[in-house]
Amino acid sequence: VNSDVKFPLGDGSRGELVKRLQRALNTDLDGCDGFTKLVVDGIVGPKTIAAAKLAVGTQLLTDETTCRNYIANMGC
Repeated sequence: VNSDVKFPLGDGSRGELVKRLQRALNTDLDGCDGFTKLVVDGIVGPKTIAAAKLAVGTQLLTDETTCRNYIANMGC
């Protein structure tokens, strides 16, 4: 699978895939207590990391297949 970012994703990771992940997290977590929509800037920061852990767990950031499947399932 070709990726514009390297896994695992971490603070400072950037790219189009990160933007897609941020959109997917916003879609999935909209309405959850304590969740504030992410800025879709394509840069992983503390809020993106926290949202990923809330949604699925750390495998969303460490496993490319899990990340891509999650994005596809959210329609992003």
